[in-house]
Amino acid sequence: MSNFNQIDNYAIKKEYNSVAELLKKSVPEVVSDNNLIFTFKNNFEVLLFEKNVEEVAKLLKLIYNKKYDLVAITNDEWRAIKEEYIKNINAGVKYEYIKPEIKKTKKTTKKIELVNSVENIFGENYITEDWKEW
Repeated sequence: MSNFNQIDNYAIKKEYNSVAELLKKSVPEVVSDNNLIFTFKNNFEVLLFEKNVEEVAKLLKLIYNKKYDLVAITNDEWRAIKEEYIKNINAGVKYEYIKPEIKKTKKTTKKIELVNSVENIFGENYITEDWKEW
């Protein structure tokens, strides 16, 4: 990952120093267009990463000007995953990228809540199919 050393520049800034220091303890193992997998020596650091994942994402967006989906695992978990992956590839197993599920926006969530409320008040028979699609 080019520019990863820029994390040092943010370690001295109060707003980002804790997540910058956390990232300095990590190893970026997998980097794709949309995803980053970081490994840590112990589970405590993984849990700390997960607790602060939004702040980590903000810092990485500042550095790379791009939003990534982030994952953190321990070194031991990474070794096991990597070994299984290599074993499967050697056995001819094909991997397929599965797009992450689309997150519901506030508008979608409100629409679903509205439809459910109307159904609860008037019953399902009063909701037309085209309104459900709205």
